[in-house]
Amino acid sequence: MNTIGLYALIEYEVSKLWRVWIQILVTPWISALLYILIFGQIIRRFVKNIEELLAAPLSYMEMVAGFVTGGIIRGLVVAAGVYAVAFLFTATSVAHIFLFIFYSVSVALIFSLLGLLIGLWSENFEQLAIPQTFVIMPLTFLGGLFNSIHMLPEKFQWFVKINPFFYFVDGLRYSMIGISESNRTLGFVLIFALVFGLGFLVWYLFKKGYKIRT
Repeated sequence: MNTIGLYALIEYEVSKLWRVWIQILVTPWISALLYILIFGQIIRRFVKNIEELLAAPLSYMEMVAGFVTGGIIRGLVVAAGVYAVAFLFTATSVAHIFLFIFYSVSVALIFSLLGLLIGLWSENFEQLAIPQTFVIMPLTFLGGLFNSIHMLPEKFQWFVKINPFFYFVDGLRYSMIGISESNRTLGFVLIFALVFGLGFLVWYLFKKGYKIRT
C-alpha cells in the first residue's frame, strides 16, 4: 500500500476544513443551532479534484479510502460542533458511548460514500443539490428525527420502517438517551450492507473511470 500517498490524500481532504471552513463547519453549526432553537432540543464537493488524482501513484481503493477518511474526519468535527451547540442549549447525555461512536463513524462513512457518488454523478451545482433536497433531507425528516414513529398514522408507519435513515436516527438516539423504536439488529445489518455495497460501488466507478476519465 502507498501509505505516503494515502496519508497525503487524507491530509489534503482534512485541510479543506480550514480552507472552506465557513461552508463545512459554520453553516451546519448554524443550521443545528436553528433546529435547536425552533424544536427545543448536516454533502459537499463540486471542485473536480478527483480527476487530478488519476496521475497520482495511488490505487483506486487508496483513492476511495483517502476521500472517505477525510469525509469521516470532517463529519465528526462537524458533529462535535453540533454537540457543543446542543450542550449550550439543552441537557445532553451519552448513554452508550461505544454505540455512540459506532453510529457516528458509520453514518459519517455512509454519507462520505454517498457524497462521492453524488459528486461523480453531478455535472453542475444544480444536480449536486438534487439528491440532498429531494432525497436526503426528506428521508431524514421522515426518519423519526423530530417525532416518534407512533405519532404517525399506523398505515404510514411502514414507510418509516423501510427508510434507512430511520435506523441511523434511532440508533444515535438510543446511544444517547437509551430510547429506541427500531429493530437494532436490522439496523446493524442495514448499516454494514450499505457500507460494503456503497463502498464497492464507489470503488467500481473509480476503476471504470466513470465521469473522471475521458
